[in-house]
Amino acid sequence: MHRSDRALATISQALPLAALAVWGASASASSVDLRACRLTSLTFHNAAGTHSFRVTEFGQERFFACNDTNARSATDRGNCRGPFGRQVLKGEFADSTTGSSRPVFAQYWTLLALPCCGWEVSEEIDFDDTGVEWLPREEIPRLGTQPYVSIKGIKESSAFADEMFPLECNGDP
Repeated sequence: MHRSDRALATISQALPLAALAVWGASASASSVDLRACRLTSLTFHNAAGTHSFRVTEFGQERFFACNDTNARSATDRGNCRGPFGRQVLKGEFADSTTGSSRPVFAQYWTLLALPCCGWEVSEEIDFDDTGVEWLPREEIPRLGTQPYVSIKGIKESSAFADEMFPLECNGDP
């Protein structure tokens, strides 16, 4: 079983019925494999169904570790390790309990350190997009190619203190 298949199977067993009800209410007559959806087609929900995050843009900042230097492109990397850097999911975070929404940036960091990976969630005012390349739609990766299947903020005070799961694929996957 592929790593993402195992992770999705674990999520489907762990999600409370409330979250599955949110998915069922928004699913169309035909089923969609969420792993095939581009990241900018996804809407993530918390298990209680009170918060959602609709991804609208995808950006990345990548580098490869090459002996004593860092290379930014695949052609420069030779026998390097990586890629390292961050993936940025820009979108709209909505709270159904208050009816409010706001722009939020969820950044997945891959570092040359331990722990290697994790999420950081930023409000628009705190976000620095220096070095981020915003990708056109045709280059945006699909969920099934990623090392994650959910978003959870590091800080308990973050918008993503509750883990968020992809439950909708909006429009063309």
